[in-house]
Amino acid sequence: MLSLVALVVVYAVGGVIGVSATRARLLGDIDEQLATNVTLFADLAAAFPLEAEEFAAERETDRAVVLVSPSGDIDFERTVQSAGQAGRPDLSVAEIVARSGEVFTVSGIDVDQSFRVIVEELDDGSFLMLARPLDELGEVMRTLKQVLFATLFGVVAMLGLMFWWLARVTLEPYDEIVQTADAIVEGDLDRRVSSHQPDPDVQRLVGSINRMLDQNQDALTARTEAEDRVTRFAAEASHELRTPLATIAGYSEVYLSGASTDPDSVKKQMTRINGEAARLGRLVESMLTITRLDNQVSLETDSVDVVEVARAAVADAALGASTPESATQFSLHGADGGPLLVEGDSDSLYRALANLLVNAQVHAPGAEAVVSVEVEGVDAVITVSDDGRGMPPHVAANAFDRFFRGSPTSDSGLRTTGLGLSITAGIVKAHGGTIELDTSPGEGATFTIRLPLADTS
Repeated sequence: MLSLVALVVVYAVGGVIGVSATRARLLGDIDEQLATNVTLFADLAAAFPLEAEEFAAERETDRAVVLVSPSGDIDFERTVQSAGQAGRPDLSVAEIVARSGEVFTVSGIDVDQSFRVIVEELDDGSFLMLARPLDELGEVMRTLKQVLFATLFGVVAMLGLMFWWLARVTLEPYDEIVQTADAIVEGDLDRRVSSHQPDPDVQRLVGSINRMLDQNQDALTARTEAEDRVTRFAAEASHELRTPLATIAGYSEVYLSGASTDPDSVKKQMTRINGEAARLGRLVESMLTITRLDNQVSLETDSVDVVEVARAAVADAALGASTPESATQFSLHGADGGPLLVEGDSDSLYRALANLLVNAQVHAPGAEAVVSVEVEGVDAVITVSDDGRGMPPHVAANAFDRFFRGSPTSDSGLRTTGLGLSITAGIVKAHGGTIELDTSPGEGATFTIRLPLADTS
């Protein structure tokens, strides 16, 4: 808009200057003609005094002529037809004499017209005034102004349309950005600005905006998922805590009521209370671990030998079997090649492996479980495999979800919290690693953990 205004101003100023210059040039031509005519008349009057007036009467038909004698009388006067009326400059004899040697413009008598006037003193002391009407000059200037005005109007209209079109084309991507923003505010979070833009600068801007929207959507999605996890976790935790608390409260009320006071009954009651308290403690500890993982509490990292961690976890799992005849058989492979160091927390990694081994004990009692440790590229790979009955696809797909249990009780008859595999996955992720599950019904289950090796250079 400012550019259009500037162009109009420049054109208008140029038009004014052009009109002024044209008028000055035309006036200069008229002055030159008047000066030439005065010179010719003066020469003629000097050579042929008697014929001068007759010559003026016959030749100067488009000019007003006044000849003032040395005594101040008008010897000869002729008006000129202008706009259909006879007229002459509005000058008295005294003014004609006083302005001798000048070229000037004055208004006319009996005619609405101006005259260009020249006055010269002749050799005999008389004064000659020649005047030419400026009606032709005025007509030329009016025509020129009309042409300039029409041209200016046309130029402004053309430039206005051009600027409107350019502005529309230029602002179209920004209109799309505004529309996209409005759509996102109204809930269409997947809306994006088209990346196909003719202007490279606009294309870069659109790319940055789309990346920002993607990041915001990812952050919002993650926040929503986190809030859902917190809500679900609170509900599931409340449910899980309610069962052992109810059991403890029930047996306590039985004991306090005195309904069963014989030693065997009291022992049974205390055993159940102690077992539920232990289960409650494990559940609380598991939930605290998950909370720390969710809040991304930094681990105390050090160089950890995963071979030693695996050896300790296998040994402890083998000793933890409650019934040797149905105990899961554990073995460790790949522990003879020297240490495999990773950056991490030894206790957390031990718990991750222990959870996998407990999972094998609980869900595949009597099966054989094999733990192997090896190197693949820049990763330390730990696998825990068992030859139990495996998992159906829908169970495997949710195995790492919190509080997920394929069945209310395990194959060993024990109730589980459904947090062990979730904690293991969180610990592995906190160490920058990955965990995968490969299982199918009747084919056992294999958990594969990949951890980046420590830089020993």
